[in-house]
Amino acid sequence: MRVLLDVRRLCTVTALMAGSAMAPGAVFAQETGAGEGAGDIVVTAQRRGENLQDVPISITAVSEATLEKQGVKSMADITRIVPGVELNIAGNNRTAISIRGIRATSGSSTTGIYLDDVAIQSRIQGYGGGNTYPRVFDLERIEVLRGPQATLFGAGSEGGTIRFISPAPSFTDYSGMARAEIATTQYGAISYEAGAAVGGPIVTDRLAARGSIWYRKSGGWIDRYDYNSGQVTKKNANSADALTAKFELALALTENITLRPSIYYQEENTDDLSDYSPHLSDPEKGIYRLGHLQPSPGKENFFVPVVKLEADLGGANLVSITSWLDRTSRSAIDYNSYNRGILLRQWQAPPGATGLATFDNYQRTFSQEIRLQSPSTQSSLQWVVGLYYQNARQNYTQVIEDPTISAEFLGATGIPIESVLGPLVNGTILYDQDPFLARDKQYAIFGQLDWRVLDGLTLTAGARYAKTKVSIEAGFVGPYAGGAAYTDRGSQEETPFTPKVGLKYDIDDDNNIYGTVSKGFRVGGYNPRQFAVCRPQLVALGLGDINPAEYDSDTVWNYEVGSKNRLFDRRLSLNSSAYILKWKNIQQPVTLTCGGNFLDNLGSATIKGFDVQAELRPVDPLSIGVSVAYTHAQFDKTVFVSDTQVPGTQPVTKGDRLQGPPWRVTANVQYDFDVAGMPSYVRADYQYASREPSSVYTNNPLNGLSFVRGYYVLRPNEFVSLRAGTEIDKLALSLFVDNLFNETAPLAQGRSAPGVVPIIYRASGYRPRTVGLTATYRY
Repeated sequence: MRVLLDVRRLCTVTALMAGSAMAPGAVFAQETGAGEGAGDIVVTAQRRGENLQDVPISITAVSEATLEKQGVKSMADITRIVPGVELNIAGNNRTAISIRGIRATSGSSTTGIYLDDVAIQSRIQGYGGGNTYPRVFDLERIEVLRGPQATLFGAGSEGGTIRFISPAPSFTDYSGMARAEIATTQYGAISYEAGAAVGGPIVTDRLAARGSIWYRKSGGWIDRYDYNSGQVTKKNANSADALTAKFELALALTENITLRPSIYYQEENTDDLSDYSPHLSDPEKGIYRLGHLQPSPGKENFFVPVVKLEADLGGANLVSITSWLDRTSRSAIDYNSYNRGILLRQWQAPPGATGLATFDNYQRTFSQEIRLQSPSTQSSLQWVVGLYYQNARQNYTQVIEDPTISAEFLGATGIPIESVLGPLVNGTILYDQDPFLARDKQYAIFGQLDWRVLDGLTLTAGARYAKTKVSIEAGFVGPYAGGAAYTDRGSQEETPFTPKVGLKYDIDDDNNIYGTVSKGFRVGGYNPRQFAVCRPQLVALGLGDINPAEYDSDTVWNYEVGSKNRLFDRRLSLNSSAYILKWKNIQQPVTLTCGGNFLDNLGSATIKGFDVQAELRPVDPLSIGVSVAYTHAQFDKTVFVSDTQVPGTQPVTKGDRLQGPPWRVTANVQYDFDVAGMPSYVRADYQYASREPSSVYTNNPLNGLSFVRGYYVLRPNEFVSLRAGTEIDKLALSLFVDNLFNETAPLAQGRSAPGVVPIIYRASGYRPRTVGLTATYRY
């Protein structure tokens, strides 16, 4: 072990000293040829095609070829390689992205997730919801925009926007690709995948199509473990599979009008949670065990039909995008330990216990966007104006059922559970939340212009004005809900205005500096009234016997400066930005000891940071670079939940840090060479996340409404991967090793059984060392 650690440190130090850290976009220099830089990739971050280096936004763009060489398959992989971006897991199927420290643990999303031109992010409400993310196959590129993007991308793009861009059908050329992979995980099962995509003209210059289909089986490495018998009941229980398919037509109705209907479908199935129980496991020895008596499967599918119309009107281009998102997810979690922790102060359930919580999320969203924009990117005045409408409907249900808990409670206390908590629904259900229906409607008008006022100096001015309405209907019944059934409904409306002003100065064709002031927001909402059993605590908090009904949108003001530079005949690209974010009226969850919770606008935070991406090709065969992101996020003042300011009733104290590691570093190095005339390469990738501050607000015992006893402060973690490949005509073969040094530091950890001492955790981390072979055929 000591030798392995020494080798690991030596590799890391050597890589950094050699400057071999490389941002994800660094391979673009390799792809475009020596002497060309990352800016030669075209992005559409401002709704028009521009070179990456010309866009005055902190942005990372990653092509499909680069994603493949970095082994990216999912959203978790993307956040691992892109600086300033983090995947947050707030509970079962409650995942959200944070960019520059702006994160959502409840309520609507703070990060816009776009599949081509369609927003697919969702609201976290109650104990359900969370975003869905497209899988990575047959993509032209991924764009990650850091900082508020509300002007062009609307509500939810408060911290930034992530865009998955698909290749469009070609009217003139045929192209296709097929990819297969097989890999084995140390301590686990085999994974494999296969997919193909093909596209081209059906009628030259008139009708074209492109279709793709991809399937992946991810082998598990965590065993389900029966803590009563001390036996493993299912090896490699956390296996999963995913299927995606897309089909798109392009029809040239006239010389100037193109219609592009498409449909995207994705399905994911998990056999069990990818969590393990630390008290039953030993990751250093490859022992990963989840102490559950029964499986916790999950299933999600969604499809997105879209009709896109593009028309050249001569003096302007018209773009119309009509879309529909239909998403269904269902998951279950073994709740045996949870229920016994709450009711019996013990984590072990007897043999045969079948406590289970099921979570269902149904999301249906219609959206329509119409844009008019300037036709030429060479003009001194570029502009875009548009209208947007969205009608979203989400329903979250949760049922907690435990057929044996009544008998166990009676045996342990001598008291019938009904006399303490009230009757169980149908004799077995502790909690039934149905419906929890959220309806979001938005109307917006937006516009942005970029005016080259002087030679080299461009002024950007934009704004978005929206009208939003959120309606909530919620129903609850069961002992955990305080007994008697009740239903509540209400709504909240706002008219947010989000401006943007910026200046960019082009020093020459390869160097520019910019400054931006912009505002972002996310939609507010309505809190259903709390359970009857919660009302005494609400009175003690100074709120009366009813929790706050409405909460407003929170906002972020972004003050940013940056530069983009291509030096030494474009062999070095250096992009950097520094920013101050002012996050106001933060939507924060207030969790009550009675089991209820609500959202309120509590406090503000200042976030300061920077990100730097450097790419270097000192000689043609070698690509090296560095990517560093730093975020310092801190609450500005102590906030109490009511005007009474009772000590211990604050969710945050002045100076508390927000969650997440301050430092993130990504690095890679690639060397290209020929073997018997076949283009070949070797490549190493490295990612690092620093320790989370111990002063994070959830770790402060003064914060009676957010303190988590036994909170796990995230440790530093590193991830190293290697890949070597060669091309034989149109066939590319590569061998890879992911998680080379078997990093075992947990990436998330939470309580599995509340009320139990010592604390029983459930944790998640990286997949153990994985070795595999990838074959890709392109034409």
